[in-house]
Amino acid sequence: GSEDGRLQRVLSFSALGKPCALAMFHNMTTTSLPTVAISGFFSAKGNDDREVAAEDRGDWTGIRVLVDQEFEECLKLRWQLSEQYRRETFKEFAVEMVLDRTAQDKHPDDSRPLQPAADAMVKRVPMGKDCEAFIQNMPTGRNFLVSVVGVRTAGRGQLRSPWIRARTLSDKTRELDLGNFDPMNMPRASCERCPCPGYVPLRWGLNCSGKLCCRRCGCNYTEHTVVEVDAILKARQERACAQLRRKSVTPLPQDALEWDSRECSLWFWTSGGLHPRKTAGEHRPTPTGGGSSASASDRLAGKKGRVSVVTPTTESRHEFHETLWACFLA
Repeated sequence: GSEDGRLQRVLSFSALGKPCALAMFHNMTTTSLPTVAISGFFSAKGNDDREVAAEDRGDWTGIRVLVDQEFEECLKLRWQLSEQYRRETFKEFAVEMVLDRTAQDKHPDDSRPLQPAADAMVKRVPMGKDCEAFIQNMPTGRNFLVSVVGVRTAGRGQLRSPWIRARTLSDKTRELDLGNFDPMNMPRASCERCPCPGYVPLRWGLNCSGKLCCRRCGCNYTEHTVVEVDAILKARQERACAQLRRKSVTPLPQDALEWDSRECSLWFWTSGGLHPRKTAGEHRPTPTGGGSSASASDRLAGKKGRVSVVTPTTESRHEFHETLWACFLA
């Protein structure tokens, strides 16, 4: 209740531990119109529970750089100007980056500002008058020091932001169970916007729109080409029918999308009896299922009374291969 006796209700909203800018109220009366006030609070913690520096609490002047999102080969940055500076008074901005060699030397209690080594090689990326940057083609799993330099108009010199730490993700920390499937459960391949060779997903939720990007290049999943698995496998089967002079062949399994031409040929020649990724042999694990009628242990260790015959052949004599396979299974 308030001092004047009116009933007040205070509600706190958050999504996944982060402030939420959307609120829906249910079970409200239709006879009265409530007065709503929104109060904001600054947290003493930043992303990943890192302490927020003094300039992040508003006690800063000049340029402040923020890391929006980190990817394997990309950094998404943005920067702000304090109240005494206007964006129109700057001719251009540039992002400067150096490899961070101070991470191991800097003590946790050291409050001195970050500063790159005097002999550090500085990479400068001009950004024009933009106040955000999407820097790609960066090395994976590396630590950087990042600063933004603003060149002022009318020869008033330049302004530099404090150096901050940023990093690119390592490709060794990918969540392999996600495969190359986008949020719509569609397989994606190379990017149409950048040289990214293949889509790498991030684990995402309904409140994490930034997670809809490729973990490698940072581009949205819609920028990556959709892999039409059924169409690709059907085209391979049609080519096999023409090469083997058959009306039909055993359909390829879904995991055959990653097979090369030799593996597909083994599948077609054996009418699906030999799965090239599940055969047992030297340097191969024992398969869990599939494959030919002979057991995996028999193929690996041999069977008493049988001999192995090596038959040199060529692809042009593939019409005889079916007979060889039938003899092997006899």
